[in-house]
Amino acid sequence: MTTTHLSLLLLFVLGLTAVQAEVYRWKDADGNVIFSDTPHDGAEIIELGPTTVVPGEPVVKDANQAAAAEAEPAQSTSYQSITVVAPADDETLRDQQAVGVDVVTEPGLMTELGHRVRLYVDGNAYGEPTDSPHFVLPGVARGSHQLAAAVVDAGGTELIRSTSSVFHLHKTSVADPRTGKSRKPSLPAPPKAK
Repeated sequence: MTTTHLSLLLLFVLGLTAVQAEVYRWKDADGNVIFSDTPHDGAEIIELGPTTVVPGEPVVKDANQAAAAEAEPAQSTSYQSITVVAPADDETLRDQQAVGVDVVTEPGLMTELGHRVRLYVDGNAYGEPTDSPHFVLPGVARGSHQLAAAVVDAGGTELIRSTSSVFHLHKTSVADPRTGKSRKPSLPAPPKAK
């Protein structure tokens, strides 16, 4: 048995003292010293003292790292506000096929933390959360519509939600003002043959 094996065995035996087992020592036929917790013919009992515990050294930060950490202001992971800024609350839009929506957060959207913006149109989530605060709503029907936005984290948990705002979309009607029924749009007459 090599000295390394013997040292490891001795460390193992010393580790067993925590359970207060007896340790036996003897020499085998080749003259190797054997340690065991099992009695053996001709073995002597080893009296072990209490285990010595040495506390580890505290981690010392590099002076440059500590100075850099103090120089950087701690970034807050909370938002003070989120607002739908376009269209403005109670704004009237006319004859638009698509409506652009802009959302502003304070502080700015923290995409590096996995934060995303979720848009709500008339109380329903619109699409998937996105890392862009700009949305385009195609084919919006005429009338009044509610908008709200929320910031969600990477797990989908809502962090903050805006108050609802309203916009109104007016479109030119093709209904007959007298009957309220749709009328065929007037098309220009085809050119006459010469």
